[in-house]
Amino acid sequence: MNTNILYNSDEELLENINKTLTIDPYASQRTIARNCNVSLGMANAILKRFVERGWIMISNLNSTKLAYALSEEGIKTLASRSRRYVQRTFELVNNCSDSIMTKIQQAKDEGKTVVILYGQSYIKFLIEYTCEV
Repeated sequence: MNTNILYNSDEELLENINKTLTIDPYASQRTIARNCNVSLGMANAILKRFVERGWIMISNLNSTKLAYALSEEGIKTLASRSRRYVQRTFELVNNCSDSIMTKIQQAKDEGKTVVILYGQSYIKFLIEYTCEV
């Protein structure tokens, strides 16, 4: 187990627990601990804390086995996290696009008419789009 992994937030931990439960709906605390790279005792404490927050529900499968599931509140929390991620991504793309647009316009003002791209780039489409405008 890699105990050096640090989580930025409880939401990140919740996401890992959700991934585990998606793959194995009847995952044990031990499985959750392993997949989250935390100790069994830490997994127990995390699950208790998430139950208190209303993010996770626990039910008894039998006298020795518990089942964990994300609650409606847990699902809303992950949806909110995803929404914030998408918003930040769009803001970043818009900022990059604005910067590229400014540079392209400066080049046009200087009389330049050709842009040459070398290599692979994930922002190639932004540059091509900006040049067409």
